Amino acid sequence: MCQFVSLLIFGPKLSGLYGEIVSCSDHSNSHSATEKWLGLAVRNDFAWAKVEIAPTKGPLDFDTYKFVLDEDRKPDWWTDEHQSRALAYGIAEARRLVKVDDLGRITHWPGDISPDLLAQLGDTSALQTIGGYLDCRGNGAATFDVLTTIGGCLYCGDNTTATFDVLTTIGGSLYCSDNGAATFDVLTTIGGYLYCGDNTTATFDVLTTIGGYLDCSGNGAATFDVLTTIGGSLDCSSNTTATFDVLTTIGGYLDCSSNTTATFDVLTTIGGYLDCRGNGAATFDVLESVNGRPYKRAKAAK
Repeated sequence: MCQFVSLLIFGPKLSGLYGEIVSCSDHSNSHSATEKWLGLAVRNDFAWAKVEIAPTKGPLDFDTYKFVLDEDRKPDWWTDEHQSRALAYGIAEARRLVKVDDLGRITHWPGDISPDLLAQLGDTSALQTIGGYLDCRGNGAATFDVLTTIGGCLYCGDNTTATFDVLTTIGGSLYCSDNGAATFDVLTTIGGYLYCGDNTTATFDVLTTIGGYLDCSGNGAATFDVLTTIGGSLDCSSNTTATFDVLTTIGGYLDCSSNTTATFDVLTTIGGYLDCRGNGAATFDVLESVNGRPYKRAKAAK
């Protein structure tokens, strides 16, 4: 997995670019994303090398950042000068991109925050934005009281303290199963999927959009009162609270078997299959299509 800071350094294969160093850390810490952003085709004969510059002692101890050549072997054209230049470039990028407040507390971390890095960060009380993912599983200290945006995924299962009271946007997926504290009261958008099965606190009162699938099976709290769109599938089997009153579109399948509350009053489209066995509430009054075919309602008994 790519780390902050991720760089590309060009070899002699591409005319006019030899020795050039490029960072896409303003947008992503993925080498492949950087390649796509630059419009680079399939790499042949090590036309460029992938490099990472990462913390070793602490995220603000820039002079101790380490160099990592993210390749199986060194390119034939690689020299010690390439390494020293890449390291200096990456440290300069880190100094530019990491933001701190007047008290020296980090307010913006541009990359991913793993459990190990989270331990190094220490005080997260001023952290407002994270460019990559946040993994705080098993962490009993971090609070994230002013965190508003996570660019990547959020992994907070098995975390009993983190609340995310002002978090509005998660660019990737949200894994909050077995989390006994998080509520996500102002979260409006999840770019990836949401897995909140067996979560007894999360409510998602203002969540409008989920880019991927939603698994809320066995969740006894979530209601999804303003959720309009699920890009992937929805599994709300054995869920006793979710209602989905304004949900109009499900890109994948819908499994609402053994669900006694979901009604789907304005749902018009299900991209995949529909399983509503044992559901005593759903009516699908305006459902138009399922799995690409017109939806046929059962005729009322005479």
